[in-house]
Amino acid sequence: MADAAVSLRGVRKLFGSAAAVDGIDLDAQQGEFLTLLGPSGCGKTTTLNMIAGFLHPDAGSIHLAGRKVDDLPPFRRDIGLVFQDYALFPHMTVAENVAFGLRMRRVDKAEIAKRVAAALDLVKLTGLDDRRPLAMSGGQRQRVALARALVINPKVLLLDEPLSNLDLKLRETMRLEITEVQRRTGVTTILVTHDQGEALVMSDRIAVMNRGRIEQVADARTIYERPATRFVAQFIGNMNLLDVVAVGPGGGTTCAVRFGAQTLTVAAPQKLEAEQHVLLAFRPERSTLLARPKDDAALELAGTVRQHVYLGTRTEVHVKLTNGASCVVELANDRGGTPPAIGSAVTVRIDAADCTAYPTESCG
Repeated sequence: MADAAVSLRGVRKLFGSAAAVDGIDLDAQQGEFLTLLGPSGCGKTTTLNMIAGFLHPDAGSIHLAGRKVDDLPPFRRDIGLVFQDYALFPHMTVAENVAFGLRMRRVDKAEIAKRVAAALDLVKLTGLDDRRPLAMSGGQRQRVALARALVINPKVLLLDEPLSNLDLKLRETMRLEITEVQRRTGVTTILVTHDQGEALVMSDRIAVMNRGRIEQVADARTIYERPATRFVAQFIGNMNLLDVVAVGPGGGTTCAVRFGAQTLTVAAPQKLEAEQHVLLAFRPERSTLLARPKDDAALELAGTVRQHVYLGTRTEVHVKLTNGASCVVELANDRGGTPPAIGSAVTVRIDAADCTAYPTESCG
């Protein structure tokens, strides 16, 4: 905690009798880009507002660079904040908006002009000093808000779903630009988003939240390829889930599972009991389709092609298995390649290394 830029310990926030944030521990390291990811109502924005000082925790403590800040007002926390709607002053020019925080801090006029120019150059808005926000595009307004947050040289930058009001192509562009600016400045950044793509592209680490708690904190690759809980597995990307039976006790590493007459050993991050019904999770893009079964250690599921979903670079093939379950296989749309015809018999093959078993209890 001593070396962390932001540290939360046992932080809890109640609204009435409901816990919006339910006793979380979380650290953001110096210079890190950390994302709070989760569905609406999971507590991520409440967490951000407590870090910013807009809400006071009902339990626990918040430290910035080792300093407890629970009782400090927002303006004394040395934090830059970019809001979802940018919150720019429409009657002010770009330069005046960016300079606002510096003027409130009574910075010298010459220093203000120098730092505003540097901030606008950083976000590629040089030459637009005199323009007003209503005469700018959404992407430009977002850059102004970012420049205003960075010009005060904050120790921590908080981003509250800053790309949600932009169209798809502009979001894809801006998430790369924000990441580049963060790398150049080295400012510790915490992003709140429900967009998985933003989190996977922009983050050094991702904290996945659900019902006020943190389900997993890890880098993007680990979150996607080795989700720690069933909730994370279902929330991040597309995931097939099959009902199987644990052959023996396991958990924390691996466990043998049984599907029909087939048995294979798969990852099992949580404790599983012998003969317990569990869910076997695997990604559609890690599956392959075979014309006939092969005699090897992989899981092979017989079924019939029911539907194709064309997605540009890939095609989803929806397969009805002989036991009544369904799964999806993603195939790359390689030049000249075509998916199996609807109604054709296929075998879905998944390597054991690409499967994970989870308990069947509700994930919320």
